[in-house]
Amino acid sequence: VFVTDVKQWKHIAYCLSQLTFSEKGLKKLVGSFKAYEHSLCDDSVMDHFRSIVSKCKKFAKAEVRSCIEEFEEKLNKIHTAKKEQETTARNAQVHQQKLGSLEGFLIKEKSVIGNPSEGNY
Repeated sequence: VFVTDVKQWKHIAYCLSQLTFSEKGLKKLVGSFKAYEHSLCDDSVMDHFRSIVSKCKKFAKAEVRSCIEEFEEKLNKIHTAKKEQETTARNAQVHQQKLGSLEGFLIKEKSVIGNPSEGNY
């Protein structure tokens, strides 16, 4: 099931963080990474996944611990990349808005000043 709404993922991640994961449950969570990858840009979702990883580390056997650490690295890497994408997109949107208002200002200014070839200056 693919949930696209980040708000829903906040709720799902919270519920998941309340569970105690067995080795099999952890493998299922890691295996379904693509289903929640997009929501890792949200700090509260990421905090819940960090909580899950922390709990898993406490109760994990030595051979599973490396898998958990790899999963944690993957979560952190994706979280950082998604946050950077989000920041870049927000900056681009602000820049576009500034350009739009600047273009409106220039068009308004041209109409007030007039065209020099027509002698309206």
